[in-house]
Amino acid sequence: SNKRHLQHKLSSIIKVFFKFTPVIKNELINRTKPSSQAMGGRNKLLYAMITHPDKEDLGIEKFPAEKSMYRAILKETGLHTKLDGKWFFTHPKKGSVVELWQVMGRFLQTTEKKARSFDELSNILTKPPYGIKEGLLPVFYLALYLVNKDEIALYENKRYLPSLSKEELERFVKTPKVFTFQLFRIEGLNASLFRHYTHAFFPDKKPSTVIQAIKPLAQFIGNLNEYTQKTTTGLSKKAKALRNAFNLASSPEALLFEGIPHALGYKKVDETNLEGYADTLKTAIQELKYAYDKLLQQQQQFLANAFRINTKDLSLAELRIQLRGRYKGLEHYTVDIDGLKAFVLRLTHKTGNDEQWLQNLLMFLGNRVSEKWKDSHQARAELRLSEYSKRILDLEALRLESEKTAKVTNEAFDVILLKSLKRGEKERTEVIAIKKETHKVAHTIKEKLQASLNKETKDLQLAILAELVDEFLQDYQTTSPANAKKKHRPKLKKVNNG
Repeated sequence: SNKRHLQHKLSSIIKVFFKFTPVIKNELINRTKPSSQAMGGRNKLLYAMITHPDKEDLGIEKFPAEKSMYRAILKETGLHTKLDGKWFFTHPKKGSVVELWQVMGRFLQTTEKKARSFDELSNILTKPPYGIKEGLLPVFYLALYLVNKDEIALYENKRYLPSLSKEELERFVKTPKVFTFQLFRIEGLNASLFRHYTHAFFPDKKPSTVIQAIKPLAQFIGNLNEYTQKTTTGLSKKAKALRNAFNLASSPEALLFEGIPHALGYKKVDETNLEGYADTLKTAIQELKYAYDKLLQQQQQFLANAFRINTKDLSLAELRIQLRGRYKGLEHYTVDIDGLKAFVLRLTHKTGNDEQWLQNLLMFLGNRVSEKWKDSHQARAELRLSEYSKRILDLEALRLESEKTAKVTNEAFDVILLKSLKRGEKERTEVIAIKKETHKVAHTIKEKLQASLNKETKDLQLAILAELVDEFLQDYQTTSPANAKKKHRPKLKKVNNG
């Protein structure tokens, strides 16, 4: 009897100390240290909250652990409800979470002048009279954010987040102390400018808050691929400044009224220059939007130029057809398996669509997926394309001479390409097919020449051969067929034959 009396008294004391603790009937998550299984279910519930807030049961099918958590924490408490056929997050109007919601709301009001961390709020909610278990906190915090998403700015390490990705959500659960939030309302001069701003950029459905106004643009910048986020050569000065303004912004308000205008060269934006400012911003956004497409078009042009193909009105598909037609089978003319041969095989690859074909070439040349290129990868790709294209053009010349010679003879022959490149002069190349008979005749002369060369140093031998090839090619290629015939015609001699 004394024991029951003591338990009843202790229970009464606990109820007094934790009188605002919400009743959550889920033993899996309603703990200070939930199990790994419960944590996994809780994390899936959080992800469903940001991906399917407009669906019944947040789109969770069957009956996994996260559905039971959803019903106990969000549905039963009225945080996620249905009205006029639509599901959405809202303020609870009754039940045990009302007091909890009110204290979170009061805390949110204190953030209007300065962002505060979730850790500060946790210090309030985990103590009497609330006593919220730590396993529940992320769910309540995310619900608070979703209900007030048009007025709350969320930050990670002081960087503004227009929305939460799966990765950011995982970091939020693991290290909530680096996440802060702030309430935003616009007043005074900014309110007037805001009205003009929304009129210029949102002619149809005007946003009512700073967060609503800045979120689409912030999401657009945040979703740009890595190339557009990091390139310093592929964008104009203003487009780069606009992109960087989002990474440096201290708040959505500062970004909207200071960061973006300053990035675009406007010290102040008012009614007199708002229209010009709007046009400048739209131009910069357009440039960011198509920066990667511009890179691909540029690389397509480089590819065509490298192989001396006229690109006027030439589509990517037509360029691919021409290159494959010209270089199919050319890989058999080189032993460079990892370099030139690998590139030729990619150049003549026939499966996959044309965009995939180009992407595959660029990944090989830049050593990285083109969407993640930095300027150094772009420079590397252009250099390697220049090198490979020259070698491929040489291989093409060898193949053409081989096919030409094979048509007129059945005997074995070798094909050699001579090339001379001298500073200040054009490159000279000549391809020659050497048949067995020619090789025998050349062998005798070659031995005599080699005997003379062997008397000299290796460097001098190389110099002699270089000058000999250069001078010969110059003479050979600048002498017209008519002059060559005249030059080699034997001189007629006048003789007395009676």
